Amino acid sequence: NLQHNKSYALITISGIAVALAAFWLISLYVGDELSYDKTFSKANRICRVVQHASWKGGSMNIALTSPPFATALKNDFPEVEDAVRISTEGGGVMNYGEKIIKQDDICVAENSFFKLFDYPFLYGDAKTALARPQSIVITDSLAKKLFGNPAIAINKTVLFGSNHYPNKVTGVIGNMPENSHLQFSGIRSAGDEFKNSNWPDSYLY
Repeated sequence: NLQHNKSYALITISGIAVALAAFWLISLYVGDELSYDKTFSKANRICRVVQHASWKGGSMNIALTSPPFATALKNDFPEVEDAVRISTEGGGVMNYGEKIIKQDDICVAENSFFKLFDYPFLYGDAKTALARPQSIVITDSLAKKLFGNPAIAINKTVLFGSNHYPNKVTGVIGNMPENSHLQFSGIRSAGDEFKNSNWPDSYLY
C-alpha cells in the first residue's frame, strides 16, 4: 500500500506540473496574440477593410481593396475619421553612393499613415514625413545598413532599382515590434499613385 501511495503521489505531482506548464504556455501564447498592434494609441479605433463575396460556384475572402474604397468610405460615412492605403510593393535594390543593398520589405503609403499608426520617430516629423512625393521613412536598422549612423540619414537620397528612382529620407523610426502584423523596413510616399485607377489593390485601414 505504501509503494502504491508513493506511485500515486508521484503521478499526481507530475500531472499537476504538466498541467501548470501547459497553462502557462497557453497563457503566454494567448497574451502574445492579444498584444498584437496594441502599441498604437488609436489601436481600438483602427480597422482593416477586407472583402468578402460569394457567388454561385465560388467565393472570395481577401484583405485587399481597390484604391477608390478609401475616398468613398471617408465621403459617405462620417464616422470614418481618416483612412490610409498601403501597398506592399516589395522594394528591391537600393543604392546609396557605392553601397548597394537588396531590401524586399518596402511599402508605399499615404501621408495619413503616421496619423493612424503612431510609430516613434527617432528623426524627422511624423506629420509631414510622407507629404511630398519621392519621400521615404526608414527604420533604424535600415538606416544603419545604408548610412552607418541613423542620425545622418535625414535628407539623404537613396536610389531604387535599375532606373535609380530617387527617394529622400524624411524620417527614421524605431524597428518594427514583433507583435505587429505590419512588418517593413521602409515606407515610401504614395504621391498621386492611389488616385490612378490602374494602381493595384492595397491594404486599407
